[in-house]
Amino acid sequence: MRNMSSRSRDYFYIKGEVNLKLLSNLITFIDGYLANYLDDPEPYRVKIRAGALGKEIAREWKSIEKSLLKIAYTVRRIPKVKFYLNLSLFTRIASIIFLIVAIVVAFTVIFTGHHTYYTIYLLALSLFLSSLTTIYTQVYIRKMNEEIERYFNQHSEKYRFIRENLRNFNQKLINSYRFYIAKRGLDPKKNSLALYNTFYSGIEIMKKPGLLSKKYKVIVRI
Repeated sequence: MRNMSSRSRDYFYIKGEVNLKLLSNLITFIDGYLANYLDDPEPYRVKIRAGALGKEIAREWKSIEKSLLKIAYTVRRIPKVKFYLNLSLFTRIASIIFLIVAIVVAFTVIFTGHHTYYTIYLLALSLFLSSLTTIYTQVYIRKMNEEIERYFNQHSEKYRFIRENLRNFNQKLINSYRFYIAKRGLDPKKNSLALYNTFYSGIEIMKKPGLLSKKYKVIVRI
C-alpha cells in the first residue's frame, strides 16, 4: 500500500493512527464550500501542514487552499452578501443578549424565591425575542447563501475547474475515510458524516436535513 503511487489509489495514504474525527470534519468543511457554506480554513491549514493527516493530503492541500481562498474572496464581492452577513451577525448577537437576560431573570427568581408579574413578563419576552432573533439569523444566512448560489450559477463556467477540483479532492477524502473505517473494523453507522451534498459515490443517506439544517447524515458503504 505504501509503495503505490497516490495517483493510482482512490484514497490517501495516512501513516500511523488516523485521526478520523479530523478527517470527517475536513470532509464536511470542503463540502460546505461546494454548497456555498464557507468557513475559515485556518484551523485545518495548521493541522494539515503539521502532518496530522499525512504527507499526501498535505501536498494536495496547497492547491486546495488556493481554491478555497479564491471562492471566499469572490463571495466578499457579491452584492447583498455583506448586507445579509451583517444582519445575521446583528441578530445572532441580539439573540445571545436576550438569552442572557432570560437566564439572569430566571436565576434571580430561583434564588430570591420572589417573582412579580414584571419578572415573569420580562422572562417570557426575553425567551421569545431570543428565539425570534435566532430564527431571523437562520433566515438571513439562508438568503446570503441563496445570493452566493445565484452568483456561482450565473458564472458556472468561470469556476467550474475550481469546484471540480474541490469535489474530486473531497471524493478522495471520503474514499480514505471509508478505507480506514474498514481497516479498523469500525461500524459505519457509528462513524457517520455530515454533508450538504450527496453527489459523492460510496455513501448512503441515513437522515435528510431538518428545518434549520441543510446537512444530510450519511454513512460510507463498505
